[in-house]
Amino acid sequence: MLISENIQPALFEAFFRPVIRVRFNWDRFVHEQWPVDLIAFDRSDGFSKFRLPWYVSAEGQEVQYNNPDAKSFLHLSEIPASLKSLSQSHQESIEEYRQTYEIGIKPIQFAVGVYKIPGDEFLILDGCHRMAAISILDCDFVVLGFNVNGPVDEDVVPDLIHA
Repeated sequence: MLISENIQPALFEAFFRPVIRVRFNWDRFVHEQWPVDLIAFDRSDGFSKFRLPWYVSAEGQEVQYNNPDAKSFLHLSEIPASLKSLSQSHQESIEEYRQTYEIGIKPIQFAVGVYKIPGDEFLILDGCHRMAAISILDCDFVVLGFNVNGPVDEDVVPDLIHA
């Protein structure tokens, strides 16, 4: 659900530049001033519109985005079934969040950085482990997504080669 349009790109940069670990072309974002809006979603929205910058090969092993065997982005909805295919570090981080959320205050609430991709979907730029953790829990949550509406170009985010 769209909450607000025209979030200042500088706000997105201030909040997410220190924490986004996927390669993101900050210079183009700042120079071209791509629009950012604020979206909110909860359990009723499901997870099928959200993609992770994580990839699994046909053999079921996690691989890099540029591996020739990489399937397209993992849907967040695929995490429960794909969890064992992910790297040990991803599994451990997801499990830490899952445990924290399981015993914490409900509804779970946090913000993530996302990037609009074709098919009315979003690539998660920051918050992947937190989003994966809530995808395997049966609990209420409200997530705010700071959504960048930039070009679908692998110069922006190399992972967009899969968009």
